[in-house]
Amino acid sequence: MRYAKILTWGGALLLLSVAVHAAELQHVRMRSGDVFVGQVLERNDQHVVIQHPLLGRVELPADQVAAVEAPGSMKPAPAKPSAEPGEAPDAPAPAAKPAEAPKPEAKPAPKPEAKPAPKPAAAPAPKPAAKPAVAEKPKEKGFIDKFLEEWKLRFKFGLSSRDSNTDTKNVNTSLSAKYADKKDRWDVNVTYFYQKTNQSKSREDVHVALRKDWLFPDSPWFVFTTTEWDYDQYKSWDHRLSVHGGIGYDLKDFLGLQAELRAGGGVTKEFGGVDPKFRPESLFASELTWNIDKKHKISGSVEIFPSVNDEDEYRVRTKADWTYKFTQNVGLSIGYWNEYDSAVPDGYEKNDTRIFGSVVFDF
Repeated sequence: MRYAKILTWGGALLLLSVAVHAAELQHVRMRSGDVFVGQVLERNDQHVVIQHPLLGRVELPADQVAAVEAPGSMKPAPAKPSAEPGEAPDAPAPAAKPAEAPKPEAKPAPKPEAKPAPKPAAAPAPKPAAKPAVAEKPKEKGFIDKFLEEWKLRFKFGLSSRDSNTDTKNVNTSLSAKYADKKDRWDVNVTYFYQKTNQSKSREDVHVALRKDWLFPDSPWFVFTTTEWDYDQYKSWDHRLSVHGGIGYDLKDFLGLQAELRAGGGVTKEFGGVDPKFRPESLFASELTWNIDKKHKISGSVEIFPSVNDEDEYRVRTKADWTYKFTQNVGLSIGYWNEYDSAVPDGYEKNDTRIFGSVVFDF
């Protein structure tokens, strides 16, 4: 009796243990249709771990698991209806293959150590975007270019010869340059006379004059200054320097006539003469230019230099010029030049007159 009770209680505990263990088992349905029965030990997004009664611990990929179900929730497959009279019964379904044990998860082969990829050759630096074209500033002209383009140049050359009782040759040349804009006017003139008689030089004289005018916008008035240097072997002095300044007035153009009036004062100094002192002088001058037509032009000027210290002493210089143009740049000129000086030593002429012809070249 004692052994019978022990066996009875042991069998009951074994059955209870099996029932409890069976209640903990779950069905893991795979996407392939296979079903694993076991106790779920772990479940996450990567895998499902179960304790299989035969295979032991099995790790299943989570992405291959279709569902995890309790044993009571498994729905049996619907039975097929029996064959109707006259129809052959369906062939028995083939026995289900036992579920294959899942293959152990293949561990990925270790990746070979990645060698650093060779650095690609450096691409050439992109060229900077071209800047929009900017209009270049015009280069500033040099003095010579500006002088040749903006100044009006005129060159005169004349030659005469006479062969009678005396052999006489005369040469006269002059170079003038003029420039004018809204603010300034410049007038530069260099004149040279040469005379040779009987193979010997009898006379040579040079006259250089520089004049600058300062103009006022929208006004006919202006301020001027002049500087003159003379060299003459026929005078009572060797060199003469004169500096004057004052105000001027431009008369309006009328039928091609242009006129200027000037008034002022200055000083004159003679070198190598009988009077070495500075001589103060007044200045009154007028200039006239008449453009008759495209070929003919007449110009002239009168300058009076009264002495400030002695009212009986004065100088008067008169110039006249007629020009005929053969072409735009070449012409013929006939000139007149006279200077009168009231105060000269005995033996010298008060009047000094020249008349000459020249070929004219305009630039």
